[in-house]
Amino acid sequence: MKITGHTEAVRVIYDNRIASFQSICDAFWGSHDPTNKEYLEFGIDKHLRSVIFCANEEQKKLARESKVRQQMKLDRRIVTRILARDSCFVFYLAETRHQKHYLQRDHTGLCESLALRSTQHFVDSHLACKLNGILEKCDRSVAVEDLKRVMDAHKLPEKTRLALVQTAQELSK
Repeated sequence: MKITGHTEAVRVIYDNRIASFQSICDAFWGSHDPTNKEYLEFGIDKHLRSVIFCANEEQKKLARESKVRQQMKLDRRIVTRILARDSCFVFYLAETRHQKHYLQRDHTGLCESLALRSTQHFVDSHLACKLNGILEKCDRSVAVEDLKRVMDAHKLPEKTRLALVQTAQELSK
């Protein structure tokens, strides 16, 4: 493994008419342990840390307020850093094998049925993102219901529809 000094991050592109920056911060706090002291050891040979990169001062203010609210709920110090996404900030896509992890790992037939021909198509696919989120769920019955909703809500190619039915059947076992 090359030592690059990079940070693994998720870039969130959202419609603020549907989701607020605050709701994204709430999801961030709920998705990991922001008090994990291993994040403090970030350096040239470590790429895992807890950080929120903010696009502007308003986001920075909201992220700080969110951090304070979260800190009040916990009995340990939050080590998450809040940083400006400055002009030097460059976001690189992870390798294809790291994209849509749950969809690729356990549901290759469904993944292939989407017929996304490049890494960029795969990354940009709202359907692949939605399916990955559904397949990540621990409660299989909820995942099956969500898959049925996707089938009802989207006009899908027959191959994808069949793969979704098969996936739902596998999850129902």
